[in-house]
Amino acid sequence: MKEFNRIRVVMAEKNMKVGDLAKAIGKHPSMVTGYRNNTSQPPLSALYDIAKALHVPPCDLLADPPPGEKWW
Repeated sequence: MKEFNRIRVVMAEKNMKVGDLAKAIGKHPSMVTGYRNNTSQPPLSALYDIAKALHVPPCDLLADPPPGEKWW
């Protein structure tokens, strides 16, 4: 599975649990779990909310494509 976001990594760096992030952005914990596990991707509005809750710029939550691969 391709990882399109780094939400799991940044949550670990910030020591933020799923329930805490869900509460901070007003989403159900199962929705945040999907974002964290890359099984679903947050809409841009949610990505900005997540970035704000984690105190990082939104671009820090986006993964880079693997070397030699383009996503477009």
